[in-house]
Amino acid sequence: MVLLGEQNFRRWALLALATSLLEDKPQELILTDVVRGRFCDLVCQRVGWRVLGVDPFLVGFLSVLDALLDQPLPQLLDELPVAPEIKDALLGRPTLLGLVHNLVIAYERADWERVSELIGKVGLPEGEVPLLYAEAVAWADMLFQQIPL
Repeated sequence: MVLLGEQNFRRWALLALATSLLEDKPQELILTDVVRGRFCDLVCQRVGWRVLGVDPFLVGFLSVLDALLDQPLPQLLDELPVAPEIKDALLGRPTLLGLVHNLVIAYERADWERVSELIGKVGLPEGEVPLLYAEAVAWADMLFQQIPL
């Protein structure tokens, strides 16, 4: 834990747990989880957003929880001890983390009009979104080499 740092250790442990518990789910879902989580983290780092006590990675990571567990997301979020800021973002409420979550969803769907709208609100230069997404994908690939699915 000392070598990785507490935050990275928690992320790694969360991924290890998810892959072991969700063996019957397509690995693409878990990969999407990790890419979204890292993208949210990178965007928040880039624009300097810090929500005290909240890891932006969890917003992206938990965004496909409903598909992984076959239950409605609002119901799952009621049952989990998740920070209100994360719940608000995932439930579509207008928060800073919600904007970042919506940005990754729009980017994955190639909804370029929505992407442009959201990067203006987030404060990112337009050309950085593909770079940050590619970095998130590379990071996820590195993790999956360490934890084979």
